[in-house]
Amino acid sequence: FRFPGFAQHYQDYEPSLDHFGFMRTGLDYMLMAPLDDAARSMLLFPTFPTAKWDVRFKMHAPLNTTIEASCQGGKLEYLIVTPPERKKDITVLNCEPADQ
Repeated sequence: FRFPGFAQHYQDYEPSLDHFGFMRTGLDYMLMAPLDDAARSMLLFPTFPTAKWDVRFKMHAPLNTTIEASCQGGKLEYLIVTPPERKKDITVLNCEPADQ
């Protein structure tokens, strides 16, 4: 685990916090934030530091949607949305399209 601040010591008493669960949830929302609108649209990279960190991921989203994306050096390398008709409901932030 690269972020030791989320689990500084072992929890052997109640209530026990799931530090690694919090870490994963926080990272998930940094990469993809589902919106509460009629289209159930999503924001990609809303708070992820794409200028500093490279990222490549595949995540499940609302309405049986799968999103696979890569942002390297602040540039969007690829974005694959399954099913393809859901791509219109995705807004990419903090990551510029790659030069074609």
